[in-house]
Amino acid sequence: MGERTITRPRSAPGKRRRAPAPQAPRAARPHPRRAASPLAPLAPPLALLALAAVALLLVYARPLTYTITVGEEGDRAATRGFFGRERSPAGVPFRWTGERATLIFRGAGLAFPANQPVALELPLVGSRPAGAPPARVTVAVNGAAAGEAAIAGEERLRLPAGAAFPGPVDTQVTLGAETFTPPGDRRALGVAVLGPARLAQEPGPGIALPPWGAWWRWLGAVLCGYGAALALTRRRAGRLPAALAGGLLALALTGAALIARPLFWQLLHLPLLALALALPLLWRRAIAGAASRAVAAAGRRWGLGRPALALAGLALLIPAQALLTAGRAPLVALALYAAGLAVTLSALLTGEQRADGSGADAPLPFPRVGGGAGGEGLGRGELIALAGVLVLAAGARFYRLEEIPFGLWRDEARHGNEALRIFADPDYRPVYIPNISLPGLYPLTLAAAFRLFGAGVESLRGLTAGAGVAAVAALFAVARRLWGPRVALVAAFLAAVGSWRVSIDRLAFDTAPTTLCTLLALYAFLRGIDAIRQAAPLGRAPLAFAAAGLAAGLAVYNYYPGRFAIVVLAFGAALLPLCFGRRVTARALPGLALLVVVAGLTLIPLARYAVERPDEFFKRSGQVFLLSPQYLEGLTELEAVERNVARHLVMFNWQGEPNARHHAPKWPMLDAVTALCFALGLALAVATAVGAAPPARRFAATFALGWLAIGLAPSLVSVDAPSAVRAQDAAPPAYLLAALGFVALWRALAAPELPAAAPRAVPAAAAAALVLAAGINLWLYFARLPGDPRVLDKFQYVGETRAGLLIAAAHGRDPALVAYLPRPYVRDRAVDEVLRFTAGDAPLRELPVDGALPPGPALIAVPRGEGGADFERQLAAARRVAAASGLRE
Repeated sequence: MGERTITRPRSAPGKRRRAPAPQAPRAARPHPRRAASPLAPLAPPLALLALAAVALLLVYARPLTYTITVGEEGDRAATRGFFGRERSPAGVPFRWTGERATLIFRGAGLAFPANQPVALELPLVGSRPAGAPPARVTVAVNGAAAGEAAIAGEERLRLPAGAAFPGPVDTQVTLGAETFTPPGDRRALGVAVLGPARLAQEPGPGIALPPWGAWWRWLGAVLCGYGAALALTRRRAGRLPAALAGGLLALALTGAALIARPLFWQLLHLPLLALALALPLLWRRAIAGAASRAVAAAGRRWGLGRPALALAGLALLIPAQALLTAGRAPLVALALYAAGLAVTLSALLTGEQRADGSGADAPLPFPRVGGGAGGEGLGRGELIALAGVLVLAAGARFYRLEEIPFGLWRDEARHGNEALRIFADPDYRPVYIPNISLPGLYPLTLAAAFRLFGAGVESLRGLTAGAGVAAVAALFAVARRLWGPRVALVAAFLAAVGSWRVSIDRLAFDTAPTTLCTLLALYAFLRGIDAIRQAAPLGRAPLAFAAAGLAAGLAVYNYYPGRFAIVVLAFGAALLPLCFGRRVTARALPGLALLVVVAGLTLIPLARYAVERPDEFFKRSGQVFLLSPQYLEGLTELEAVERNVARHLVMFNWQGEPNARHHAPKWPMLDAVTALCFALGLALAVATAVGAAPPARRFAATFALGWLAIGLAPSLVSVDAPSAVRAQDAAPPAYLLAALGFVALWRALAAPELPAAAPRAVPAAAAAALVLAAGINLWLYFARLPGDPRVLDKFQYVGETRAGLLIAAAHGRDPALVAYLPRPYVRDRAVDEVLRFTAGDAPLRELPVDGALPPGPALIAVPRGEGGADFERQLAAARRVAAASGLRE
């Protein structure tokens, strides 16, 4: 059978052949017999949840006994209010309680079933002197009375503890006891807990049911794991791998809970939190698309453009930040904040509406603010604006510098006295000074300032204030390299007036010099990277990297946060291959190596001192380290870290530094305007870092986020957190992110669809917001704080400072004059340091109790300060001596 060819006739000339109708792909055609159910996508997660529920019931089917051995090593996290560890003659460990002591069964509130009884066993010893009544002990579980008993000797007390539901995650057993003081012992002892204390599950009717808190944590972890796996596999293999991953997660959770149920419930929140935070990032494209469609739909329905949405978001954010700043209704404020950020981000990250209003462009994965324009020269207007900002910064730092803050703090006086010693002794050039637990660079710089301007409070604090003004200029330079001139000017303005920086820049600490060195190192590093990317003339990039290494090394010679400047540079170097690719990274490697060499050479003297005398070098760090044993009573290491992290998350917008010497106590570290813009800028930076932004913008956003996190690290690992001075290097990136949010909001409100008056109204509103921010900050520092008794309480040495200045003035008029003070003011080291510095070279002598003073010019000063426990008694003694010496008051 031969082949047959079928040909299609050509279309007649002039006639256009009709195109065939498009056919749906074969795989997309619905099967006539197998119609897809709308509930089919829900089958895998529902099956996983059912599997996880059965697994959780199997976990609780196993009875649980929870034991704390009081007196053993490692019991500190489970005990609070106990005295030190001891051992009985038989070798059994024990610890005495005070009047009140607490045993903390961590995770027990979720580890025990909700419907089964739990018994508490306590081995107690109630030793008392002969003839004394037995020790009366009361026991409370999570604040509810569980029972009381009289303990005459060694007894094992067994009490019903009730069911764990509805209770907190940790179960706290509080022991109250009548105390006694043994002969030769100062302690007020209650009862001794001898050996293991137990919570034991007892048999009950029905199957053991987990508490509600265990249900939602367990099922939430499985569901979040399924969502994360689905996000990673949905484009390649669909729902089956996600379901398998969710099943493996449920199996892993079951095994971990069976091995150590209380420990499991202590730690489950960490992966659950990580999954919850990862889900928006993994589904960011779907979320961005949904937001874009929602914004477009709202615009078509209500005629709302991006400016209107931004204003609607601001209408929610402003009252939310006002509530947080005032410390009222935090839950309501946080809910408003979340809603306001969602609405505002929808406006900022979504393309502008088309002119015909038919829809919206694709969502932008990065904020629409200027990119880094650091290579361009400064224009005249930019120079004038920067000069104005620096004048404002100088005014905020030098105005009444010798009077505000009150008095001279002892650490300031110690720095000044060390500088005077360097000034007077050419052979005294210390690398590290144990007396102030800091390297010698800052006192050496102070000595140079004293040589130029004379020794006094003004020059002592003036060095830090001047470095603070220079740090504002350095922040402008860094921000300009990253985000352009407009963001840089706003960031510099916020740093110039921000109460956070003003408060610590007016103290005679090496805070501002440290920040200045860090910012100079970052600027030189960014300049070197730009030179590499732009193929600048030979020699420019190596010089920039060498300068970065030198500045980073000098930062280490200052305050403790300066040690993290090198970490920020290392983070920036690690971003190069991720943002700019291998070629730029390869070209930057010689410069980075030079940076490391220069920094290493700079640090050789300090590193040698640290190796030879580690106890002195790391002494202060160990004293304030968060995980030191003395700070962990009643806390696990993880709990202490989590508590510090939570405090730092809210320090910018809600509750900040508790120490009134460093900042307004418990006020947010940022004013309301800056804090609102900071939250917005932080969200925009995250969106830029994880989105499909151009490399330069992605680098700028990720670098700013890492800089902020690393700047918080010194305070995160310290006690008494958050600390304005230990977290000082987090202030510049915070102001930078606030400026980013401010400029992005400015541009969204100045969109073309606004009326013609908007081009004038929006800049005026932006200027008014900046003026408001400046007014809040300056009012807080110069008007609010001077009248706060908590500030005066922290600057205790006001009387000593005034007395020292009076003595210095009198000695200046008569160089032969000798000053006499009550004994505590001469013998107390801290008080003596304040007086010694403020009095200058005037000789200070101890005031005799009775009799007359030696012949010659004399002055008697009785400060009303820390060294005088009884001011009236000291004043009366001074009057007797003055009368005998012929001095008038």
